[in-house]
Amino acid sequence: MKDDRWKALFSPAGAGTRAFPVRVITRNGHALLIVPANDRLCAQRALTLYSPQTPLAKTARAIWHWTLSFGIALGSYKDSLCVDSQKGLMRFLRELQPAPNHDTPLFALLAGNPNGHAPRHIILIFDSDRNPVTVVKCGISEPAGQLVQNEAAFLLRLRSFLVHQKSRSYDTPVPLGVFSENDINAFAVPYAEGNSPDLESFHKVAGIVTDWLIPNRKSMISDLQAWRRLTTAAASDHIFDSIKDTLQYLMVSPALFHGDFAPWNIKAS
Repeated sequence: MKDDRWKALFSPAGAGTRAFPVRVITRNGHALLIVPANDRLCAQRALTLYSPQTPLAKTARAIWHWTLSFGIALGSYKDSLCVDSQKGLMRFLRELQPAPNHDTPLFALLAGNPNGHAPRHIILIFDSDRNPVTVVKCGISEPAGQLVQNEAAFLLRLRSFLVHQKSRSYDTPVPLGVFSENDINAFAVPYAEGNSPDLESFHKVAGIVTDWLIPNRKSMISDLQAWRRLTTAAASDHIFDSIKDTLQYLMVSPALFHGDFAPWNIKAS
């Protein structure tokens, strides 16, 4: 059975609808990556959207990268997406092209976690030379849309904060645009080269998040919202239970809070 839930991003179609052939790569029966069916180079480059965290998943990505050079991929099927470049999210994607025109932009899509309460999808837009240029994060449901809006607002706030602090971390992406229509919310940022950091390069992340601290303020850690969420989530953890009484009285500098600071949302080059 096909997993077509991601198609809701592009409906309803209008009078200018045309079919966009795609290949859907699946994982555990769910759509994982949707790539152009007739463009092997873009299909391969679309794999940069997927940051596997386990050895098995990393092996699968390597195999997909090799087989997509022949126009095939294990665990995939061909499909078509009916789109209207003048309507909805597709109009937003078209306007983000380096040289906007009336044609459907060349893009790939990483489907959100189907088991999450608020899955967000990531779209990669290519230029005419098949180079990735723009990343769009979007959500369909109300919870996902709210998270997308919060992240876009955070990026704008963080940029202003870092400039004010004269921080060295100016590589935080600035939204190129935002979209909100019906139940769909999205924002776009420039594409960044690189891979998710591995254990050897993860020390660089500490330098970035250190710049997010508000050094002229101090708070007891138990007064922070993040601490309250942690105590709820780790209520049955015996290790945390043994140290929480000591930690809760620590005085710390609060920080700007991203909310989805996971390895696959970071690029190291």
